Amino acid sequence: MIYHHSVALLKHFYVFCSRKKQKERSRARERKIFATMKKE
Repeated sequence: MIYHHSVALLKHFYVFCSRKKQKERSRARERKIFATMKKE
């Protein structure tokens, strides 16, 4: 029972992390574009 619960938690955590990564990736892209604009 505890094992099953931990698996469910891991799945939830994985989904949460992947969403977070996508957000951070888009934010990093914006930051990169902003940095290149600043340089010029």
